[in-house]
Amino acid sequence: MTRKLLLAALAFACVAVSILVPVAAFAQVTTTPSVTPAVVIPYGEYVVAVAQLVGDILVPLVSTVVLGLLARFYPMVRMLVSEALVERILRKWFDFGVNPTAGAVKNSTVTVPVGSEIVANALQRAVNRADVNAVSKWTMDQAGGPEEVANKLFRLHKLDAGATASEVVAPALG
Repeated sequence: MTRKLLLAALAFACVAVSILVPVAAFAQVTTTPSVTPAVVIPYGEYVVAVAQLVGDILVPLVSTVVLGLLARFYPMVRMLVSEALVERILRKWFDFGVNPTAGAVKNSTVTVPVGSEIVANALQRAVNRADVNAVSKWTMDQAGGPEEVANKLFRLHKLDAGATASEVVAPALG
């Protein structure tokens, strides 16, 4: 079944490309008639515009279908997509934790108390979002729960030398 779906998607992409390439090539060829007609219709420009419109619609559609099929039937691709999504959402939560924290500036080195406050703010945001948003709940589950999210948020910090995870994460969880 998977092989048939992949072959069908590949065949669809080949047909779309085989239609678009000759149409675009045909539209660029111009001939000069021996007799100039009274009204000139620039059909070549219309054909090129339609071909570009169809290409703009088909390329994202076909690539989404192909990536979706790959992610569905090949677990390694699914894992990579999931990890990238979790990392992106954790970074957004971390950025949210930096904003309300006094003395914290994004991409700067912070002290342990400020780092702990950033983790606490970000973790509170994550827990609040997980209660009302399915994607945030999925992210929380994929990351391993609130304690593991706090540890992952700790790893996004630039802390003073000698700071440990227990010094930063324990007050944030407590």
